Amino acid sequence: MSLAAALIDRWAPILGRVSLLAGKGGVFKVSVDGGVVFDKKAEGRHAQAGEVEALLEAALGPPLSWK
Repeated sequence: MSLAAALIDRWAPILGRVSLLAGKGGVFKVSVDGGVVFDKKAEGRHAQAGEVEALLEAALGPPLSWK
């Protein structure tokens, strides 16, 4: 499952938008409400499996039961 699909699966009712923006040089940055949650360049590494989801859960709250 892609990261975008996982986010939609967990938080669709409260997400206004999930966007993938192409960049150069391996840019990977995740933001919520204008605040950066994960930035590969700032961290100097790739996100570990499940790391972005955990950071988003801290920002958005636990996954919703919406289905």
